[in-house]
Amino acid sequence: MTPLHNGTWWTDEHAAAVPVPGMPWSWALRGVLVLSVVVWALAVVGVRSLLGQVSAVIPLHGTDASVTVANPTAAPLHVTMVLYRNAPGALPLGDSVAARISPRAFTLPPGAQQLVRLRVRAAVTPGEVLRLAVTFVPIETAAGGMRLTLATRLIARVEVAR
Repeated sequence: MTPLHNGTWWTDEHAAAVPVPGMPWSWALRGVLVLSVVVWALAVVGVRSLLGQVSAVIPLHGTDASVTVANPTAAPLHVTMVLYRNAPGALPLGDSVAARISPRAFTLPPGAQQLVRLRVRAAVTPGEVLRLAVTFVPIETAAGGMRLTLATRLIARVEVAR
């Protein structure tokens, strides 16, 4: 095997096979890059299929509010809702707030919408901000084998009217 000036190697066809320095690592690197692209593509496609819809900002008038939750996906979603206080700092969720959420948990068929009513039992002040955490979990089918279930949690801002 003869090294060439451009970094490649030359061999005649009758010479014995000699491993080229660095070649196993380049194939491993290519494999890792291809695998990471495939994982990211599956993650983007999987997350897109989970997205439900809920308003970003929900006005709270007195102690009552209502919000429409929608399922634009092709699969049914199990939806759960919890109300929290706004927390200072990077994390938006503080302590949970005593509230009647009706319905608090339900299954939303594909293309359907559900009106959800909120009645806050805890004391709130005008101008206060609460957070409504809405979790969407796809309903699993009876197919066998290993599954990866991705849940989506959307956090909506609930503003107490002044």
